[in-house]
Amino acid sequence: MRTFPIFVSFEGKSPLVVGGGELAAVKTRLLLKRAPSVDVAASEVVAELAALAEAGLVSILPALPGIDQLRGRPLVISATEDDKEDSRVSAIARALGVPVNVPDRPELCTFALPAIVDRGEVTVAIGTSGAAPVLAQRLRAWLEQELHPRLDALARLAGEFRGAVAEKVPSGTRRRKFWEAVFEGAAAEAMLEGDEAKAKALIGEAIETSSSALEVQGRVLLVGAGPGDPELLTMKAVRALKAADVILTTGWSARACSIMRAARPS
Repeated sequence: MRTFPIFVSFEGKSPLVVGGGELAAVKTRLLLKRAPSVDVAASEVVAELAALAEAGLVSILPALPGIDQLRGRPLVISATEDDKEDSRVSAIARALGVPVNVPDRPELCTFALPAIVDRGEVTVAIGTSGAAPVLAQRLRAWLEQELHPRLDALARLAGEFRGAVAEKVPSGTRRRKFWEAVFEGAAAEAMLEGDEAKAKALIGEAIETSSSALEVQGRVLLVGAGPGDPELLTMKAVRALKAADVILTTGWSARACSIMRAARPS
């Protein structure tokens, strides 16, 4: 992959979309999933952008923005569909060090817009460096079906207890094990089922139990190599291999060891 994935904060100055057509509206709608507001530079805008402006979510700026309008932006998307204007905006943004994207013009971009699976606090971004956007869309469709719709609630619950856990559970392996137990246990199950009170009670009990324990007891899990195909490992086996502090192999073939490495590349 030729690009590095990051998540951009929209606190402070709003992102800028240049253009007032349908493509600009699509990009504006995407940014509004996280940005409180978006600035749009255009002489005329489509009905959707006009409605967003009326709702206070979009500010309409004059067309042909210059240095002063681009400086300090978290990012700029030029979607005028005019090659000359998009090239001009891209050149200014690059000179200012402002991340810029021009749809379907990778040579004018310093960042790419990923396919996004949105679960609130949990966001999955899928990119192919522009090589296979349809593949990215197919992966997004698959993940939309696989990821629980209440993952956002679970993440917010963990954030609520983060401070309490930091105070009472020692950092390092012990704290990591604590959170693994939470996310794989009854508390997470209760939250995903919509029982927030039960989930909070269970995490509170887990914190008290963990803080009162003098030592952490380990456990041993046995994972079979199966017929030799890494794709036939169960999800439980993959999680066990990823979470293990020590992995011992006894009598496994080279093929079986490759399965282990596939599940835990580090």
